[in-house]
Amino acid sequence: MTTKTLSHLSRFQKLDHWMNLSHKLKETSFLEFTKDKSHYLNTESDLVLMSLNDFLEYVEDNYTITAKLYKLTTCVPHRGNKQVYLLVDISQSRKHTMNAKQRRMYRKCGKHRRERMKMKHNYIYHWTRVHAYLVVEHSPGKADDKTLAINILCSSNYSNVKGIGSYMMKTLITMATKAGYKNLVLEVGSQAFENVPYYDTESEEESEEESEEESCEESEEEYSDESDESDEEYLPEEDSDEYSDESEDASCEESEEESEEESDEESEEETEYEKDEELLYKCSKIWGHNLWKQSIRHKGDTPYYAFGSGYLVGCIYDTLYYDVHYDVDEDILDDESFEIVFDEIEFDESEPEDSDPNNQYGYGGYYYHKSKRESKDLIGYYSRFGFKEDERVHGEWACFSDLPFPSLRLEL
Repeated sequence: MTTKTLSHLSRFQKLDHWMNLSHKLKETSFLEFTKDKSHYLNTESDLVLMSLNDFLEYVEDNYTITAKLYKLTTCVPHRGNKQVYLLVDISQSRKHTMNAKQRRMYRKCGKHRRERMKMKHNYIYHWTRVHAYLVVEHSPGKADDKTLAINILCSSNYSNVKGIGSYMMKTLITMATKAGYKNLVLEVGSQAFENVPYYDTESEEESEEESEEESCEESEEEYSDESDESDEEYLPEEDSDEYSDESEDASCEESEEESEEESDEESEEETEYEKDEELLYKCSKIWGHNLWKQSIRHKGDTPYYAFGSGYLVGCIYDTLYYDVHYDVDEDILDDESFEIVFDEIEFDESEPEDSDPNNQYGYGGYYYHKSKRESKDLIGYYSRFGFKEDERVHGEWACFSDLPFPSLRLEL
């Protein structure tokens, strides 16, 4: 793609272009990045950084899958404001990520344990080829057009290659700079807010799951009700005078055929949309859950995850949505019929009650410091790349959630 062509792309689309080229450029290839080149070459791995769209095309070309993945891909520049980048091993000779110790364990263990190890390490499953992934968002919250947020940065717990997390971060910094971004922001999550009634994080997740279950039940009932309708009630009675006249009968048949054709066309469009939406949701859920399982870490003997699987599923869904529903009108909100009228609405202009007078729950409060203590090592890791804490990321820019996690910014 020439410089002239790049000028027509948005800043986020330029980032997409550079990230997909990273493995071809000497300065950003993994072989040039890794310090232990001999170890990397001995693994026979061939790590390539690619967007989610390119990964789906790779899967479609190299795996036999019944799902119509071509419906989830596009050949035009990405239209959404989120993107998922994956570090994928495209090696033809490497078949798994197990080391010598794990291979010995695999040979000795039983059938069920073998299947579990296959799901984690064997390349017969396409998601095991992903050694790390990164979720970014363009202009999050109230931030400007030159701000890029890192929502997730994860290296697989089952990878056989070292340094992949640092490689993802350094490559993103390099390419974000090329694309014209000035700020790279992130928040350092922890489990400090779990089971704290003020934040109500657990109840929100439960209500979301319940609403999903209810919507699924409603849709099932809706389809079952429609399928139970008998065709007999639409058939004419044999002795009816309405159908005695042959000319009237013919005209009725013609009008019915025309209306049936129109309704068939509309139903086909609706059905196609529903099928695409169902495919998008199911694939997002499968990939999100399996990639999320790679993020497992251990504190002693206790396993934990830095983020929920539902969050990653949502990021994947948001990334693919505009590529799947390419005909969605982005200017729909400019339509006058969508304008909100405030004339008859009375606003409460009184000062809201301060439910946290001692700032125990806000940014800089008790739980903020508790989260900061729990994330001390991770904050130190990001500081090595030049990230510094900036309260504006959480407050003025509102880049992330209301939870007061420590927020960091890197000025590019």
